[in-house]
Amino acid sequence: MQVLIHQFLGLNGYGNLIGEFKENFFSHPNYPSLYAITDTLTLIGIDNLAASVPNDQLTELPASFLAFLDTARKDQVLGLVQHGDGKIRISVEGGRSREYSRGEFENIWSGLVIAVEPNLVRKSSAILNFPVVKASFAAVCLAVLYFLNAGRAMTMVGALSFLAYLLGLAI
Repeated sequence: MQVLIHQFLGLNGYGNLIGEFKENFFSHPNYPSLYAITDTLTLIGIDNLAASVPNDQLTELPASFLAFLDTARKDQVLGLVQHGDGKIRISVEGGRSREYSRGEFENIWSGLVIAVEPNLVRKSSAILNFPVVKASFAAVCLAVLYFLNAGRAMTMVGALSFLAYLLGLAI
């Protein structure tokens, strides 16, 4: 279940929240359940919906969603459904994946889905690489200190205090 949810979050642009999801999901009092999944998604700020959807509304669902599927043993399993271009691909726990026709899918689909609004604002780790930004800022501050005090003798304590002040502003 955990791997499918992580794939689902990644497909919808929430890969950066997988760690936070895992942390809260495993400690949820109703773990493992549909309620635990939706409640955890809500807790970490992902708009989601759990609903029973009729078969004829499949085309209205997002390109990827989690669905409960009926098995030959008459129990239900969670599957990651991806559909589009007339194809329906279902991934289940254990890494197994298979394509289904619409008719085959409707025979095993319980109608219960969990869907999220895709995250269109993706954070770029290259831009938000804070250690690099902080190191660059410190280097710029040292350069400014050097050029400002090139003609004057500044004590080491004064220079370090000024640098600490500038770093405090940056943080």
